[in-house]
Amino acid sequence: MLRSQVLELHNISHGSAGARSIAIMATLRGFKMGRWLAGKLMKELGLVSYQQPTHRYKRGGHEHIVIPNRLERQFAVTALAHRDWTRFVEIEIGLYSNRFEVISPGALNNSMSVEKMVAGQRSPRNTIIMEVLRDYGYVDFRGMGVRTKIIPLTQAMSGQLPEFTATDDYLKTILYRSPSS
Repeated sequence: MLRSQVLELHNISHGSAGARSIAIMATLRGFKMGRWLAGKLMKELGLVSYQQPTHRYKRGGHEHIVIPNRLERQFAVTALAHRDWTRFVEIEIGLYSNRFEVISPGALNNSMSVEKMVAGQRSPRNTIIMEVLRDYGYVDFRGMGVRTKIIPLTQAMSGQLPEFTATDDYLKTILYRSPSS
């Protein structure tokens, strides 16, 4: 039973959780487990935690880039323009060892769906904010960022498509990064 929990928790973390994290998550689920036992079970199952390589700062010689700036900018800036400002919840941006996540408050606008968004359909929510971002050069205002920027850049970066999850409360976008970077 503990082996299956370790395997499930490791898979949920997309391979980024180590023995300490798995032990904590298993304990929260009601399975008493310490770091040593989690590490032992991980070893038996052949699981290895994939951690981010050490980041060397610019003054150190070279910078380790996790996600191309064009992609990060596309998410961070347009999350402001597309979020539902009637909800008093913050935009969440998470950078993990194997992925970049953005959770934007609010459901998709009007009759928009993930399928329509990926196909390039436009449905502006905050047109004044978009106009200001366009005037300052942060967005191109065409409403084609998912189809023309996010999908191609993510595929070039990791070979995988981005994941979009839309609920009544939020839009969650996950970009996976290449295991070799």
